[in-house]
Amino acid sequence: MTISWPTPGTLICDGATRAIGKACGPSGLIVPVRPGLRARTFVDGGGPKYEETGNDPATVSFGVAILCDSAAAAAALIAALVATTPRVGTLTLEGGLVLADAGMEALTPRQSGRRVFVEYSFSGRAVINNQEPAP
Repeated sequence: MTISWPTPGTLICDGATRAIGKACGPSGLIVPVRPGLRARTFVDGGGPKYEETGNDPATVSFGVAILCDSAAAAAALIAALVATTPRVGTLTLEGGLVLADAGMEALTPRQSGRRVFVEYSFSGRAVINNQEPAP
């Protein structure tokens, strides 16, 4: 599965690719979604009690592993990730899930020799299969 951030064309997870410089993952993908519902009360007591608002708050957390040419390159990659990764944008997961109006909740890179393991966490509004909320 590929994952892009902060725009749909910028990959931060390249899927199962294990080549040097590629972000292999996702590992430990967690996607809790809180359905946006509105309670309805009818005078006559009939009708559905809830309706969808189309605004489903969601969080997406996952990790990737990146193999670098050397331990020094891995350390430099960590510094670059922390300094340059955008904090707001749109998170797009292959398969149809998009977090619109998203913000990065956490970026946790760690080094082990030539490998960098990066854990990401994002929060935003889930847009599933390109369905925007009704006005």
